[in-house]
Amino acid sequence: MSKNEKSDEKIEVSPPRKFYFKLKGIAPIISNKPCPEDVKKGKTLDSQPKTQQARDRAYWHSNGNLGVPQTWLKGSMVEAFIRQKTDSGPESQSAKNEKQRVCPNIRFEPLMFDLKTKDYTINESTVLVKQSGTVKTMVNCVRPLIENWEFEGTLVTTLPETAEELRKNLEYAGYYVGIGSNKINGFGRFEVVEFRQV
Repeated sequence: MSKNEKSDEKIEVSPPRKFYFKLKGIAPIISNKPCPEDVKKGKTLDSQPKTQQARDRAYWHSNGNLGVPQTWLKGSMVEAFIRQKTDSGPESQSAKNEKQRVCPNIRFEPLMFDLKTKDYTINESTVLVKQSGTVKTMVNCVRPLIENWEFEGTLVTTLPETAEELRKNLEYAGYYVGIGSNKINGFGRFEVVEFRQV
């Protein structure tokens, strides 16, 4: 077939499906919103009182409640797909292929989830950070810790997985991946309370 000829093969296009979900936390969230230096005052966030550091490292919904950016949940769900579909590490070609398959085909609404609470406690811990090359430094980090949380939203997807498969993936993300900071130590875990197509 020449370059100018078109194939008779039909391309199947899946229209977007929407799924309502409600998640409930089974472990606290630690938020760590990146905070740029305060140029006007010439101070970094670390030089501020701990109460201010914790508040500024939290995400806030437009209604004044604490929030969770949808990128957290998307990243968790993508990671869940990769872990379940590949046996090799995150830098393997199979993992990259799965990420490329999933990422363009899922999104969440709204952009900022409402945690329906304004309450948090100050979490202060020593964190290992990598500065450059192999140089690593331990720094003291003050962040908000949020307990007793839940939020709801909508998953919009063109993936071919069934509703049950999508729910199971979200459940896997909740139990084994989590959202927020310090997920490696079990923070940000959640359970799926409700999941249905709308």
